[in-house]
Amino acid sequence: MANRDTTTSPRHSHHQDTAPPTTSAERVALAAEGATQSSNRLTSLERSHSASGGTQAEKNRRRAQYKTEYNLFAEAAEDRRQKVGDLIAQNDRWEAATGQNEKAIVDGVGADVARLTAENEAMRNEKRRVNREMRGVVDEAKKDIEVQRNWDAFFELRSDEPAV
Repeated sequence: MANRDTTTSPRHSHHQDTAPPTTSAERVALAAEGATQSSNRLTSLERSHSASGGTQAEKNRRRAQYKTEYNLFAEAAEDRRQKVGDLIAQNDRWEAATGQNEKAIVDGVGADVARLTAENEAMRNEKRRVNREMRGVVDEAKKDIEVQRNWDAFFELRSDEPAV
């Protein structure tokens, strides 16, 4: 039976068979797809680097491939970092608003307790919903840290190669 190592050949996305992405969402989706596969490809790139040789044109082609792979990862990682930052800011706003409402309820100074309690409950429900929806993005952003370390190590490994 033949050994089918799929990690050494780049995977094809559905975007490669169609026109290049034109909207920001399409570009981010393509970048995210590339980034999620980045660590597997990085391993194969490290293997190909350790066995590197060949013509200068082949080395230049590989350098361009590395740069493209890294840029796709970096774009998707930055998008995830931005989304996580926005989520943190929104959570802080919800916490501040519910805190103000709770203080007004406790102080009781002209406060409509039922309305403030309902607002707090609505904000808590919305916060739970949004955090649940964003859980995958947060998890991917955490993984990006390790993938970035791997890319840094890979580029450090390559730093001994002469630039062309």
